[in-house]
Amino acid sequence: MMLGVVFALLAAFSAGVSHILIRVGTQHGKSTEVLVIVLLTNLVIFVPVAAIVAYPAYELSLKSALAFAGSGIAGTILGRSFSYEGIKRIGASRSQTMVASQPLHAALIAAVVLGESVTAGHLVGILAIMAGVVMISKELRSTQALALAHVSRMSFLFPLGAAFFYGIEPIFAKIGLNEGTPVYVGLAIKTMIAAVILCLYLWGRRQLPSRSDFSRLNLRWYIGAGLFNSLFLLAYFRALEVAPVILVVPIIQIIPLVVIGLSFLFLKRLEVITWKLVSAATIVVAGAIIVTWAS
Repeated sequence: MMLGVVFALLAAFSAGVSHILIRVGTQHGKSTEVLVIVLLTNLVIFVPVAAIVAYPAYELSLKSALAFAGSGIAGTILGRSFSYEGIKRIGASRSQTMVASQPLHAALIAAVVLGESVTAGHLVGILAIMAGVVMISKELRSTQALALAHVSRMSFLFPLGAAFFYGIEPIFAKIGLNEGTPVYVGLAIKTMIAAVILCLYLWGRRQLPSRSDFSRLNLRWYIGAGLFNSLFLLAYFRALEVAPVILVVPIIQIIPLVVIGLSFLFLKRLEVITWKLVSAATIVVAGAIIVTWAS
């Protein structure tokens, strides 16, 4: 169980760094551009590693293949699309604090689908996380930061949508891992399915980015985000492999605190850090700690 906590903490830190790099890179770029580059980076890393490390026993069944494909669609395509657009519209610190409502969806679905028990402690922690999300949504509507960002008040729906799809993702992943499929194989399937569907979708809408769409500066930030995102996925799936969803997912919600800390240090020009934002993130982290103790 402790190993799952360590992997979840590593995943949270890696994701926080990735979101900061995305925030910088999307100043003059599109969320679809960073989504494509991050996904391609995942592919370049996971597919060869899975082919070599797991050979010859890939332990892949139809059930695990479908589960990892579902994880790719829910998390890699829908979750990331909503998350990256939220980062672009309202900033990394605010967006990722709202994405922290993910444990509510994950816990309820895990209880129904996987039979994991949800205790009173879990519910208290999840409610604390939700309270932090409510605080940040009010902060978005009432502070000058929103006006300065020139974004619609409906923009907060993007991180909330990401939270929903991210909440579904670990359920699919856990089903696949329970079948005995190695982590690298699951990640390879997840990213391949997501890459094919995303590229076909963007190509059909004539929105598939070309080489000329990327500046050298943006591409550097996008590739960096992809590398840290790959580390996040590896640590995240390893955590799910050795610990229950109800423990792993809430710990991941310290991402907002990581993002806020890094934003304060490196993105003062882009991110407005208010005391309400810090308070909301602290409540989210407290909720994650309560859930961990209850597990």
